[in-house]
Amino acid sequence: MSLSRRLRPLDLSLTLALSAALGAGCYQGAGADTSFGGGGGGAPGSDASTADGSAASTDLPCAAAEVLSTYCWQCHGAVPSGGTSLSLVSHADLLAPSKSNSAKSNAALAVERMQSATSPMPPASSPQPSYAAASGFINWVTTGAATGSCSVDAGAGGSGGSDAGVASGDLPCDVAQTFASHCWQCHGATPSGGTTLSLVTRADLMAASSAQPSQTNAERSVARMQAATSPMPPPSGGVPVASIQAVADWVAAAYPAGSCGSGGDGGVVDPWSAPPGCASGSNWTRGDQGSTRMRPGGACVSCHTSQGEGPAEDLLGTVYASAHDFSDCNGINGTSGSLAGAYISVMDANHAETARIPVNSVGNFLGYVPNAATWYVAIVANGKSRAMTAVPTSGDCNSCHTQSGASNAPGRILIP
Repeated sequence: MSLSRRLRPLDLSLTLALSAALGAGCYQGAGADTSFGGGGGGAPGSDASTADGSAASTDLPCAAAEVLSTYCWQCHGAVPSGGTSLSLVSHADLLAPSKSNSAKSNAALAVERMQSATSPMPPASSPQPSYAAASGFINWVTTGAATGSCSVDAGAGGSGGSDAGVASGDLPCDVAQTFASHCWQCHGATPSGGTTLSLVTRADLMAASSAQPSQTNAERSVARMQAATSPMPPPSGGVPVASIQAVADWVAAAYPAGSCGSGGDGGVVDPWSAPPGCASGSNWTRGDQGSTRMRPGGACVSCHTSQGEGPAEDLLGTVYASAHDFSDCNGINGTSGSLAGAYISVMDANHAETARIPVNSVGNFLGYVPNAATWYVAIVANGKSRAMTAVPTSGDCNSCHTQSGASNAPGRILIP
C-alpha cells in the first residue's frame, strides 16, 4: 500500500492530548542539503550503531548524543550520507572548527542552525526540534562540551538484555508481575503519564496513599483495579481476576517480603527502565523508501504531511521489544519467529474489537479506525496484550511514542 496518498481526515473525537512533540525528523533522500537530516537512527554508546550501521562514539554524554541521534545522525553519522561529508558522531567531530565558519566549532554552529529561522537544520522540510527537545545538546555545548561516556550495547543486538531495567527485588513474583504488566507503564521507577507515584518496591506499596491516607498504596491499587467507575489502569483493558487476587492475598498476609529479581526465581523487570538502544540490532537502511517498512519509530503522518503528502491510513506506528529504542531502529518482526502474528487491536467505547491491524517485519503497522468517536488500542502478541492507559487523540502513534516518550507516553510502543 502506497504511503504517498494524501491523508484523509481522521474521524476522532477524543479526550486526552497525546500528540505533541515529535521524536524524529524526515529522511531527505540523496542529494539533500548538507543537513542534519532528521530522524536519527543512530545510537549513542559503546558498540552502538548509527543509521548506517557503523559504530558510534562513546565519548559524548547521553543527553547530547540522544539529540544528535534523533535529529542529525541520519545524515551526519559515522559514515555521512544525504549529500554531506560531515560526521558529527564523536567529541572530536563536534569540537572541530566548522568548514563554513572556522571561528566556530561544529557543535556551536549546530546549536545556531537548530534554532535558525532562515537556515535551519534539519532543513525546513523536516520537523524541527523545539528548544526543549534540543536542550540536552544545547546545554552541553553552552556549558563547555565536556566528554561523556554514554554506554549502550545496541550494536550487539539489544538495549535491555536480561538485566535491563529495574527489577523489583523485594516483592513476590506474582505481585511484581501484576504491577509490571498493568501499572509500571506509568507507575514505574521513573513515573510518567502525569503521575508522580512509583509502585515498584515493597516500601512504595506499603506507604500510605496520598488520595486515601487510611489505605496503603497496595490496598488502594486493589480497590482501583476492581473499581467499575474509576478503574486503574484506565478503561482500555482490565486486570485479570487472578492477578488482582495475588495482590489482595499479599496485602492480607501483611506484605511479606519477596525476592523477585534477586536470583533464582527468574525475576520481574520494569520494562520502562530499560536504557536507550536498538533491541533488534538492525536499522532501516533507506533501501525501501516509500514502502511500509520505512522509517520505523518515525512520526509517519507528521513527516509525510510536512512534505505535502500523507498516508491514507488513520493509525500508524511501530512496535518495539524495548521501551527506548532509537528512531530508525527496526522494531519487532511481526511476520515470522516468536512474535509472528502480532497485531494492533482497535476497540470501541465498549471494548468490543472493531479492527485488527497486523504488525509487519520491522514492527510497523498501518490501518484504519472504523467510525470511531471513542476508541482504545492494545498490542497483542503471543496471546498477551498491552493496552494503552488513555484514549489517543492522534493516530500518528510515534509522535508521542518517541524514544524518551512525549505527551505522557512513557516511551516506545512496547510488546506485552
